Amino acid sequence: MKGEKDLEILVVEDNQIIATEVDRILKKGGYRSSSVRKGKEAIDYLNRNKNKSMIVISDIDMPEIDGSQLCQQIKANSDLEEIPVILLVSLSSPDDIIKCFQCGADSFVHKPPDEQALLSRIHSILKNNEIRKEPKNRFNMEVFCGEQKHCINTNNMQTAGLLFSLCDAFTQKNRELEQISSELSKLKEREAKLSDLSFKDELTDTFNRKVFITLVEQQLKIASRTKSGKSLFLIDVDNLKLINDTMGHETGDKALKHVATVLKETFRHADIIGRIGGDEFAALLIEAKKDNEKNISDRLQKNFADYIAKESIRYSLSINTAFVSYDPTYPCSIDELLSWADTLMYNQRRGNIGMGG
Repeated sequence: MKGEKDLEILVVEDNQIIATEVDRILKKGGYRSSSVRKGKEAIDYLNRNKNKSMIVISDIDMPEIDGSQLCQQIKANSDLEEIPVILLVSLSSPDDIIKCFQCGADSFVHKPPDEQALLSRIHSILKNNEIRKEPKNRFNMEVFCGEQKHCINTNNMQTAGLLFSLCDAFTQKNRELEQISSELSKLKEREAKLSDLSFKDELTDTFNRKVFITLVEQQLKIASRTKSGKSLFLIDVDNLKLINDTMGHETGDKALKHVATVLKETFRHADIIGRIGGDEFAALLIEAKKDNEKNISDRLQKNFADYIAKESIRYSLSINTAFVSYDPTYPCSIDELLSWADTLMYNQRRGNIGMGG
């Protein structure tokens, strides 16, 4: 490997968002980079540029040839074996570390990549380049993860590199936990301030709009930190004005209470439920599971129908629902989520495909 000024870093990443972030970090660190989306494209690129000073940064999770397989192919090629490989891993289980050892990776960085950690790994590789060229005494070791045994053939240089990578990953996680702790502290302070306000809508005993918006905004900030998804449900009471006009406002008030009762029975205690308009409710699911919103919407409608039958409600009372997901990869505000849900509900009604009655 030549000097840093001759260095080119090849980024192998099929996720455009992560690829863009890695490119931003590398540019900030003063490094030249190229990028490809697949492992095969990476091998072809490296073979065409054998004489260049290279480092490869690859996501371990990719279709066809994943990052560990790509690393194995690089290390098995006599023309490419000296190219350092840094893998981007999720660290969702110890298996990620085992894969790094087994495939011959020189280092790894937890994803989404932390700027300081990634530049530190590159700097370490460059500073220890001459040592990396020396003959390496390889040795075998057995590692147990749970009840599963792994046999690993490694060397001191790789072991040191991966141990420092693990240290960086723990440091990054600790910073993230500190940020989350700070957000939670701010949330508690905000909740304390809210104690002076009227938390609840007096009629339905759900949060009023102002408090609902405040609590959801805090949850979205935490979701962005923890990279966790959320689901927002919008619930609209059908024909509330007609009920008020024909049967009186007392009946209309009871209708709203009925809806609130079913919402509180359907959603979890930890979820945030609020009355955000005259005939509109909203609920934020704290522990949202992917692709589960439709099941929850169906359960809500069933619970509502069962409740009406049990209470022997004689007038027509029904609800429409719409749900949208919060993706921390693309942060947005609560106002945007509500607007999307409102548009979705409007389109459902126009197409006569609303989930409500």
